[in-house]
Amino acid sequence: MIASTPPASTSPAATPPATLGPVPARFALVSGVLGLVANTMFVAFWLITQPYYFDLTWGWLGPASDTVGIGMLLTLIPVAFAVRGLLPPSRAVTALTLVAALALASMAVLQLAGTQGLLDWGVQMRIVVVLLVPVYGWLITVNSLAHRAEALPRAVTRIGLVLGVLWPAGLLLMLAGLLLGGSDPEYLEFGLPGGLLMAPGMLLGALGWLALPVWPLLLGRSALRRHRIHRRSASEPVAATTTADHAQSRR
Repeated sequence: MIASTPPASTSPAATPPATLGPVPARFALVSGVLGLVANTMFVAFWLITQPYYFDLTWGWLGPASDTVGIGMLLTLIPVAFAVRGLLPPSRAVTALTLVAALALASMAVLQLAGTQGLLDWGVQMRIVVVLLVPVYGWLITVNSLAHRAEALPRAVTRIGLVLGVLWPAGLLLMLAGLLLGGSDPEYLEFGLPGGLLMAPGMLLGALGWLALPVWPLLLGRSALRRHRIHRRSASEPVAATTTADHAQSRR
């Protein structure tokens, strides 16, 4: 008597894990890589040019960082909607996702305008700070919900929560430092008493922004890894069935 084998479509291995699809996972990887490249060039731009009053030899790093950063922002938008699909239904979270996506697109437009010389850098930065508020609010919200619902790997949600808190904490410290007076962040002047809060605030904010690409990078990497594991496990019952059929035919 030949033992019946359940079809692959009904076996547990055939059910894909609750994670990002392959396409948004690749968008997340691209966003993370582009963000790290852009932020590396940004740091190099300030470290090299600032001590020499913006030496034009390396001045191209600034516009190049903005250009690459546009790609990072735009590729993060489909990731935001894909993550929303993994979370429990909520109109508030959907609305926050839409606002965050709009903020990301607006930041990309601002950076493009900045690279073309159509917008002053100081004005651009002030608008970007406002737009980052809903982005980091979204980051904290989705990672908190995903952590509780186990919709994303714990390593991803923990990193997302830490990064989501860093930038807002830095912003609050900077605002408190401005209220105390004596500092001017635009010219990197940290006088007393405001400098006591302004300097660590800028450090936290910069860390929260520069490390932000790590989150989509981990998100995409973990999703693609789970898909590979799923495909491998789904193919094993098929291979076992084929081997059993061959053995039976020889009898």
